[in-house]
Amino acid sequence: MAQGPVRHVLLLRPPRVLRRGHGRGRGRQRRRCGGLRRRHRQRPGRGPAPPLPGPPRRRRGREPLRPAARGRRPVAPVDLHAVDLRASLEADCTPDTLFEWVGGLDTYDRWLEIVPRTTDAEPIDGDPGPAWHVTLRGRLGPLARSKRLRMVRTEHTRPVGEVPGCAVFERRETDGREHATWRLTATVEPTPTGSCLVMDLHYGGSLWVPLLDRVLTSEIEASRQRLRALVET
Repeated sequence: MAQGPVRHVLLLRPPRVLRRGHGRGRGRQRRRCGGLRRRHRQRPGRGPAPPLPGPPRRRRGREPLRPAARGRRPVAPVDLHAVDLRASLEADCTPDTLFEWVGGLDTYDRWLEIVPRTTDAEPIDGDPGPAWHVTLRGRLGPLARSKRLRMVRTEHTRPVGEVPGCAVFERRETDGREHATWRLTATVEPTPTGSCLVMDLHYGGSLWVPLLDRVLTSEIEASRQRLRALVET
C-alpha cells in the first residue's frame, strides 16, 4: 500500500466554559473581606462614635485647660496679674497738713522714691480734674524698669472736721489705645493724736507685677519716714 505524505494536524482545544461556582474560593475570600468591611461601617440611623478625650491643652506659662464637667457652671476667670496694695501712715499733724502732701501728684516726687519726676500734663476735654505726667522707676537687683503715665485726678474732697478727705487718681492716656489700669486712692482722716493716711494702689496689668509688688513693699517703710518728716516739721 502506498503511503502518502504525513500531515501534521494541530488540534485546538475549544475555549473552556466556566461553570457556575468556578473560583468559589476566591469569591468566598472577597465576600469575607467585604463582610469585614461592612461590619466596621457606620450602621444606618446611628451617629458617629464620640472621639476619645485627648490630653489637656497647655498654654504658655499657665495651667492646662481642662474640659468643664457636665452640669456645672463655668467658673469666671480670675485676674492673677492684678496688684492691690494698701499702706497706712499715722502722723502728728492736722488732716489738712497731711492732705496737702497727698492731694496732688506734684508733691509725690519729694517723698516717694519710685516717682522720680512729676510734671503738669495738658488737660483735654472729659478730664474731671488736673492731670500730671508721672514717671515711675523701679529697680530690683539687676532688673530695672521705667514707665511714664498720664494720671488724672478724678475725685478731690478736702477733710473737714470729722469728715475724711479723699483724692483719687486714675490713668487716662490720650493715644486712643487701651492700657492697663492704674488707680491710686489717698484717704486722710483725723485721729485723737493727729491724722492717718491710707493709700490704696491698684494695677491691672501684668508687665510690672514681678517688680512692682516687691519694690513697693520695700519702698513703703522708707516713704513713711520721708513723709512723716515733711508733715511734722
